[in-house]
Amino acid sequence: MIYISALKGWKSIIPLTLITILKNMTTPLNLYLCLEDSPDFRKELSECENSIFGLEATIKSLIKLIRSSVELASEYTAKQLQFAEEFGNFAKQQPDSLIKTILSKYANSLQEIERSRKILQSHMYSMFVEPLEAFVKNGIIPLKEMKKVVEKASYDADSALAKYMGKRPRDAGIFEASLEVSETRKEFHNQYLDYVIKINELEAKKKFEFMEYVKDFGSNVHRIVILSSKLRNTERHGTSYERRYKIAS
Repeated sequence: MIYISALKGWKSIIPLTLITILKNMTTPLNLYLCLEDSPDFRKELSECENSIFGLEATIKSLIKLIRSSVELASEYTAKQLQFAEEFGNFAKQQPDSLIKTILSKYANSLQEIERSRKILQSHMYSMFVEPLEAFVKNGIIPLKEMKKVVEKASYDADSALAKYMGKRPRDAGIFEASLEVSETRKEFHNQYLDYVIKINELEAKKKFEFMEYVKDFGSNVHRIVILSSKLRNTERHGTSYERRYKIAS
């Protein structure tokens, strides 16, 4: 049936993209290893960065799909509601009370499905678009800015160390250069630690909040699935009546 295929479209487009996001989750970074800043830790950090920063493009693609899906589904729902209304009028004109009852149930079930689908469409922006856009705006973009700060702090620390290493033991200003190395290194570690903490926060937020999006979507789709099952039951009653009618004839 058309209404079933349209429902499958809704069930596949949104959750599968979110499930892909969930599969790309990484384990939290160890803050103690952050202070050591070993090559292995840098590798783990790079994987986390790729997971989070790559999510921005995925979210943009997802939002585009949502907008397109809502637009198409809205048009489909409007046509189905018109069909259900006309079908209901047709049912009222039937002289046979049983046929009238079956057709009326079918029309009412179809209307209920499409009204539920319409509610789902109206909630898509609040359930997905707005939270996803907020995640990018309040999470990913600020994290990118933090990375720039960390990179600058790292550059300053390396420059201070190079300046210190270029001096001889009796050169004037070696003490000041030593202090600069200490201060810039301390600043780098502070910024670096804050950056890693923020990454862990976003990973945790991504994991639990995206699961909430999937759960909310699933509960709304589940209602439509139940209504669709009722509609199929009505169809079976109609088929059963048709067979009995043929036998009686």
